[in-house]
Amino acid sequence: MSCASAGEKADDTPASKDTITTHKVTIDEFKKGQVIDSIRCTSDGAQYFALYLPSNYAPNLNFPCIVLFDAHARGILPLNKYKNLAEKYGYILVASDNSKNGLSPEVTGKYAESLLSEVRTRFNTDPARVYTAGFSGGSRVAGDAAMADGNVAGVIGCSAGFSGSSQGGGKFDYAGFAGEQDFNLLEMEALDQQLQAHGFVHQLFTFPGIHGWPPAENMEMAMLWLQVNAMKAGKQPKTDDVVDLLKRLYNKQIASAEKAKDIIAKEQLLSGTVAAMTALSDVSSEQKKLAALQQSAEYKKAIADEGALQQQELAGQQELAKEIAAHDDKWWADKIATMRKEISSSPVMVARMKQRLLNYLGLVCYLYADGVIKQGDARSSDHYLNVFQMVDPANPDVSYLKAIQCMKLQDTQNALAALNRAADLGYNNIADVLSEEMFAPLRSDPKFAAIVQRMNQNLSGK
Repeated sequence: MSCASAGEKADDTPASKDTITTHKVTIDEFKKGQVIDSIRCTSDGAQYFALYLPSNYAPNLNFPCIVLFDAHARGILPLNKYKNLAEKYGYILVASDNSKNGLSPEVTGKYAESLLSEVRTRFNTDPARVYTAGFSGGSRVAGDAAMADGNVAGVIGCSAGFSGSSQGGGKFDYAGFAGEQDFNLLEMEALDQQLQAHGFVHQLFTFPGIHGWPPAENMEMAMLWLQVNAMKAGKQPKTDDVVDLLKRLYNKQIASAEKAKDIIAKEQLLSGTVAAMTALSDVSSEQKKLAALQQSAEYKKAIADEGALQQQELAGQQELAKEIAAHDDKWWADKIATMRKEISSSPVMVARMKQRLLNYLGLVCYLYADGVIKQGDARSSDHYLNVFQMVDPANPDVSYLKAIQCMKLQDTQNALAALNRAADLGYNNIADVLSEEMFAPLRSDPKFAAIVQRMNQNLSGK
């Protein structure tokens, strides 16, 4: 399906032409300081990627590079989100237009291997500072790629860990991200503990949000964190401005954790400050605060409370998954209303956990609806889509799945209406739209073309 998506790309785009060869590398005449999409891989003509070169990119200098993997093959999405950071800190950004959820680890591993080879041979990258990053399923690709490659310096993993099929050796720095209301937060917390046990340099960052790429202001911390680790490893010169800025951002996060009475996050951030800044900055004050916090009765109680909440969340996830097919829409409407009341009336940490459970219910509905539609039982998906709509009325995936359901039922008019609603709500998974076989009869319809154009605008942010 990803190959079909790539086949929609033009072969004669300016990005795939006009190369000149110099001494040891091939320099392509890409415009600097802007995001360019649909660049053909030289090593695999079926693959494409998006690119951002900082304005100071030059063939006689080496630059750090981050290779990114989105969950839905939306290469330009993270590049548009983080291009200002890349410009500020001089990073090359490359993002796959092929890798997406639903593909096997073998296929996505091949994509990652090709892209890592591409950035090392086609662009002037610093061999000691090549990183991977990804969101959701793309985070698994990023982590697996670093494990398999052996020469990736660090990973920024957003909302998911490794696939479970990871093989390889060597250590790399790992910056993990998860929203405070992300249904995958538990997984990222467990991964952080595993990385600690296996001797990785690691840090888990959280932010106010759900399952998604982190905001640029949070991603900046990860990019600074990677730079500071590179300084300590002798891979780049020490820059006091970078060290001082990262320390200020840590302090800002610590203040936010204090305000939210999130003692666990405060301890993790203080620990992270000490670990990252030792040998680069005076951390004696942070060390004293950390020691006092870890020895306090308040922190020990918070640890116990967190363990209980984690068990409650796991049990809640299992119950929701089991109950989704056992009750009608009316029962779920009452259940969701009760969950929302509990969220609004609970203490902060409990409210976050309950909101994650509600978001998890939305995920379960999505997976069940998608599954029965693919199995050919389009009519029975109504229940799952209705509950999904109640949980997350602004989620465009509801309308997208509804469009596929309508096409299965040969209801073209309502399929177009559902796709139109999805576009209104910001749907931008163009690779899925273009590769979905059920939409093949719509491709000659001007209304469908107009909807796809709007979805492209959603993706590009225009």
